[in-house]
Amino acid sequence: MTYIPSDIPSKAELTQAFNFMKGTNIPAIPEAILALQQEIAKQEPDLSKIGEILASDIALSGMALKIINSASFGLSRKIDSISQATMLLGLNTLKEVILVSALKQTLGETTPFQTTIWRSAQGCALGAKALSYNVDGISPESAYIAGLFHDVGALIIEKKYPEYPALYKNGLAHPVSTLANETLQFGTNHAVLGFLLAKHWKLPDKVCIAIYNSHIKSCSVIEDQEVRALISIIKITENTSAKMLFPGLEFSHEASSSLADGYMELIIDGDALEAMSEKVELGVW
Repeated sequence: MTYIPSDIPSKAELTQAFNFMKGTNIPAIPEAILALQQEIAKQEPDLSKIGEILASDIALSGMALKIINSASFGLSRKIDSISQATMLLGLNTLKEVILVSALKQTLGETTPFQTTIWRSAQGCALGAKALSYNVDGISPESAYIAGLFHDVGALIIEKKYPEYPALYKNGLAHPVSTLANETLQFGTNHAVLGFLLAKHWKLPDKVCIAIYNSHIKSCSVIEDQEVRALISIIKITENTSAKMLFPGLEFSHEASSSLADGYMELIIDGDALEAMSEKVELGVW
């Protein structure tokens, strides 16, 4: 499928984003992540090799164990090693946890805003994965990654502009117009920056496209059905997580319309939405 030009950032948008990033580097994907992805992709992954890969990055492994032992996994006993986690959770879940860990390690988890973004990201990722089981043509892995990465550009903006969190929160209530407001104030926006990071981390092309278009008014302008579904999943899970994180936030008409667009695209039943909401809540809290 060849994407129409409007599906990806324009040359001007990319130039603005690179200008914004001057003086800083686009966070590089850790070598351990690349090696882990290559090993897990093999027909018969070598568990001992996976252990060696993760043992080479102690900070990453420590972060992963912290996440695994958090309330979001609801495990009855503490996990003390990556090998134990692999046996209990499986390779695909381990890969997801390591990806979250790498992002946190690379982009930071020290300010209140960073903590909020990670709570939202984990909630969206878990909720997106839950929804994917009810959407034809969407893999749980793609949905999880799209939910996890869709707002990472916000962390990049906050590093340069500490006042950004207020604008971000307002953007949750006005999800369509927020990108224009960010571009006016900062010269770029978190969707373009998220697209750049996702491409830099070699995420699937359709996930990158979905991240860039996650605030689009209507999915109908996107031709690719998988991308449309991923965008809709992001719209639904982000709205759900925002309501949990900011219960007093007043959502605008455009927020309601954007959410309705996601519902209409996916046509998800009540049971699936309830299961999604439960997963988002696990991640957020």
